Amino acid sequence: MPRFDPSFQFKEKEKIFTIGSCFASNIRNGLIGEGFDVYPLDINQQVEPRYRVNNLAFRYSPHTILQTFQWALEPNTLPSRNDCFIETKNGHFFDPTIDHKTDGPLCEIENIARLVTENDRAVLETEIIVITLGIAECIYDLANDLYLETWPGNYINKEQQAQYEIHVLSAEDIFQSLESVHSLLSRYLPDNFRILLTVSPVPLQVTLRDCDVITANSYSKSSLRAASEQFALIHENVDYLPVYEGVILSDRVNSWDVDLRHPSQFIVKLNTMRLLKEYYPASNINEKMIEELIKNKKQHFEETWPQQMRAYKNTQSSLDNRFVEYKNKADQLQVAMEAEIDKLRSENERLQKINEKVIKNIV
Repeated sequence: MPRFDPSFQFKEKEKIFTIGSCFASNIRNGLIGEGFDVYPLDINQQVEPRYRVNNLAFRYSPHTILQTFQWALEPNTLPSRNDCFIETKNGHFFDPTIDHKTDGPLCEIENIARLVTENDRAVLETEIIVITLGIAECIYDLANDLYLETWPGNYINKEQQAQYEIHVLSAEDIFQSLESVHSLLSRYLPDNFRILLTVSPVPLQVTLRDCDVITANSYSKSSLRAASEQFALIHENVDYLPVYEGVILSDRVNSWDVDLRHPSQFIVKLNTMRLLKEYYPASNINEKMIEELIKNKKQHFEETWPQQMRAYKNTQSSLDNRFVEYKNKADQLQVAMEAEIDKLRSENERLQKINEKVIKNIV
C-alpha cells in the first residue's frame, strides 16, 4: 500500500463534508463509523420512493462538483438547476443535473433540486472537505452553459440532442476547476479549512467517446490524477490521499467486488483504517490492527459476498468435500485393483510354469 504523509489531522467533533463519485460514500461511511458529523445528510427519506437512489448524492466530474458549491454558496453566478429540466411524457420532468433515475411531476423534481441544494449548504458548517474525483468525461448543456450529471438521451429526441455535447477534460481543465472550488470555499469557510483530495478507483463502465472504454478510462484517471497532484502541491491546506493507487495496485482478487468494477469491502475498510490511523490518531487504530485485517483478508472478503454467493460457497464446499471423499475411495479401489492384478499375474505365471513342465514330461 502506498505511503502518505498527512499535513493536518482530524480533530474530535470536527464536521466533515464529502462530495464526489460513488467512492466518496465509502469514505463517508467510514468517517460516520468513527462518530464524525458528516455532510451532506442523506435526503433519500425526504423524497418519493421511486427517486431513492444513492446517485442523488454523487457528483462525478470536477465541473459538476464546482457547480454544486456554486449553487449552494453563490446561486446567482450561474443558471438555476431548473433551467436544465427536461419535459417528458405526461407533463413530467427530469433533472439531468441530479441523477435521480426517473422523471416525475414538476413539483417533485423541483423539491429534489431544492433539497439537494439546501443540503449542500451544510458545507458552511464544516472544517474538512473530502473530494473524490470520478471522471473526466462531461455532458455539457449548450443552452444553459452548465454541466450535467447524466446523459438525458432517454428523455430527448434527435433534434434536442444538438443541445448537448460531450466534453473530455484535460488535466489543465480539471486543475482550473479545482482552483475555482478552492477560491469559492476560501471566500466562505474559515481560514483553517482543509481539503482531502482523492481519485476514485472505480473504472468507467461505458464511455461516450468513440474509443474503447478501457482507453477512455485510462485517460480519465490519468488526467484526474495529474491535476490532483498539481493542485495539492500548491495549496498548504490540501492533501492528496492515494486511495486510487491503494486499490488498483493491490492484489486484484482482494481489491475488487464480485462485479470486478467496484472495490471490495475489504479494500475499502483497509484504506479507511489507514486514513483514520494517520489523520485521526484518536481512533486508536494501529499498525497491528491493520496487519490483522490483512492477515484475515480472505475471511473479511468472503463476509461481504452476497447471500447467494455465500450459500453457493457452502454448497460448493460440501460438494468439494464429497469429491475428495469419492476420489479417496477411487484411489483405494485403484490400489486394491492393482494388487489383485498383481496376484492374478503371479498366479498366471505359476500356472504357466506348471504347464511347461507337464508338456516337457509328455514329450
